[in-house]
Amino acid sequence: MADYSPPFQAANSQRAMELYGWRSYYKAATEDIFAELPNFIDLWYNTPYYGKADLHGKLVVVNPNNLKFSIKDNVTLLNFVFDAFEDFRKFLNHATQRGRTTISNTLFGGCKAKKSYQDPFLQYFNYGASVLDEYHKYLRSSTKTIATVRGYIQEFLVFLSQITNIFTFSSYYASSAVNINSTGLAVELWDAKAGSDLEKNKIFRHPDFYTYVQAAANFGLRIDKNAPWRLIADLKSKPMETYRVKRNISTLDAVFSGYYQTIDFYDLYATGALLYSGYQKYQRSLRFSFETWHCMKADFRMKAAIIADVVSKSKKITFEALHSLEFFSAFLDVSFVRALERMKNIENRPARLRNYNFFQKRFENSLRSMPGSSPAQAAATALELLYDYYNPTKIYAPHNLRNPHYIGGPTTKSTKVLTFKQGLSTMYKTQIGIPGPQTLDLTKL
Repeated sequence: MADYSPPFQAANSQRAMELYGWRSYYKAATEDIFAELPNFIDLWYNTPYYGKADLHGKLVVVNPNNLKFSIKDNVTLLNFVFDAFEDFRKFLNHATQRGRTTISNTLFGGCKAKKSYQDPFLQYFNYGASVLDEYHKYLRSSTKTIATVRGYIQEFLVFLSQITNIFTFSSYYASSAVNINSTGLAVELWDAKAGSDLEKNKIFRHPDFYTYVQAAANFGLRIDKNAPWRLIADLKSKPMETYRVKRNISTLDAVFSGYYQTIDFYDLYATGALLYSGYQKYQRSLRFSFETWHCMKADFRMKAAIIADVVSKSKKITFEALHSLEFFSAFLDVSFVRALERMKNIENRPARLRNYNFFQKRFENSLRSMPGSSPAQAAATALELLYDYYNPTKIYAPHNLRNPHYIGGPTTKSTKVLTFKQGLSTMYKTQIGIPGPQTLDLTKL
């Protein structure tokens, strides 16, 4: 059981100064709580891009084909992480049956998963649709007539520059709106909100809290410091290495190359699909519009115009109908890639981007198709430059570049792997036996 006082009380509903005080207290207190067993990951302050960026800091998304799921247990994870969690769950439940711990039953209901993998694309489309709904309100309140897809996108850029929302898939995915569950590396044993600290006291003050922390460590799982009911795969740990080797994944580079894909073309098509869906919805809501203009009849000397002589005429405007295949073929057009760059630039206004003119020159040069190259090849080159320049792991890189805030870089004190000897020492104090990292024979319980 962790020893601290007063209990954690932070909640997002509190006023700014009060919330800041409680958050600062929580951060400091949990550093002390995990001092003896530093088996945790801090996604808020240390590694916000853990699992979302590969070893080189490039944003990646998980390939769903490598997920393993159990409908019975309501859990979906990367296959080797699934194996580790199953062994962890079985171990704690066996220990509970033998009366050596109560945390599995009293807090976690048999260690059944409440949440695991969540599709980031589904979250993105739900979010993006709400942004486009606001855009459509903006269009209806203006006097402009948007009848083509290109016009719809160009006017959207104007709208985006007037709001604070992000819109592209990569920006949304990298934000805190999409949590670690989207990576296939995490599972939650409670259905709770990380923004409220009151419930966390039940876990930290449970008599078997350190048993839970140590058991997770020996199966290659770490505790999310800001949501202690969430277990996250420690991809650098020896126990997790054992599980991935069983799946013929020998290195961390192989994990990201085999289980994930870079985000560039996903971003292109996901953002484009959302805009296409928005255009279709906008088109259906209006079908056609009427454009009105006014002509004034002035006298021959052009010195006066009588109000009674003002003439209004209306003209029916038919919207451009575009099949989805036609729409997506337009993505290879450099104009859309330019529009995507404009969106990224607008989204990153607060970051005060460096060397933008130099990047812009290289970007524009890449969009000019060289002799013998196709527009698709030109777009691919431009996209590579685009996502390297607007990479959040670079834009928001910490001052100490030796410890980046994703999985790359050396292991620090706060992320070191517990040795088996340390585990035995801690378990001896609590009279609970834990199998070694390479020994997962649960029959010995």
